[in-house]
Amino acid sequence: MNDNDARICWDKIGFGDYSILQDREQFSYGIDAVLLADFAANFINQKKNSAEGIAVDLGTGTGVIPLILAHKTRLDAIIGLDIEEYFVKLAKKSAVKNGLDKRVFYEVCDVREHDCLDFSNVLGIQNINKSGNSDTNSDIDSNCNGNDNTNIHIGSNCNGNDNTNSNSEIRDSSRLECDFVLCNPPYFKSNASIPSRNSIKDVARREIKGSLRDFCFFASNILKRGGEFYLIHKPERLIDVFASLRDACLEPRDIRMVSSTVSGEPKFVLVRSIKNGGENLRFMKPLTIYENDGHYTKEILKIYERVY
Repeated sequence: MNDNDARICWDKIGFGDYSILQDREQFSYGIDAVLLADFAANFINQKKNSAEGIAVDLGTGTGVIPLILAHKTRLDAIIGLDIEEYFVKLAKKSAVKNGLDKRVFYEVCDVREHDCLDFSNVLGIQNINKSGNSDTNSDIDSNCNGNDNTNIHIGSNCNGNDNTNSNSEIRDSSRLECDFVLCNPPYFKSNASIPSRNSIKDVARREIKGSLRDFCFFASNILKRGGEFYLIHKPERLIDVFASLRDACLEPRDIRMVSSTVSGEPKFVLVRSIKNGGENLRFMKPLTIYENDGHYTKEILKIYERVY
């Protein structure tokens, strides 16, 4: 990888003075990543001890979500995981350039494997189960998992019963308990669209190297009980989203539809879920990206911090 390659360039992300290294011929981040990071940051900043929290971004791609979180929150550590080693190398350079390499970390990880569930070595410490956001405990449904046992995610149906036949996809428990997990996964099933000639873009678009279910179960395995999972996806797959979340003991609590225009159909859906949470779904006010004249709405401008 040569930083002087014409296709590889530094781009300002519009948050603080942060820049990101991107390969424009391979994959560049979109507005969905920005929306997800802001959606999560708004909830994270409501936590009393958010500065002590640890967040993980699954399928981090260019690594922009950890950078935005570093700007918008006081999180102690933010880890971006991706299956593509090439992206991880670029993201690590971005962390160093922005002076965030002691707070933002990137590692290669396949969510279908349990080997990378323990990445305490990423943070260079022995025990990172220091999550301090106990104010989420009121959202926990004791009927989902009454036992304090992080090993329940092997086919346990969220109640501690050992039933490996029903959910064999669930991996072994994590050595890491984090407070927050974010995910902007591939939106399309592996057979749902015409394959791209660009293999990396294909992995980002289609569930070739990780299904929605894989991402949800991995998130559940690394989250502490009462931890929060933030997801952005396509509204047409909302049934799949809810099914995968509940199978992984992640109870949807807040949902927000995102439309391009006021009169347009939803383009994205943002979902906040709580591990072992109780049933209490809230529909938030819809978010509109563009005004009728094609300019960003005031809320989008506020997200990008262009309105003061």
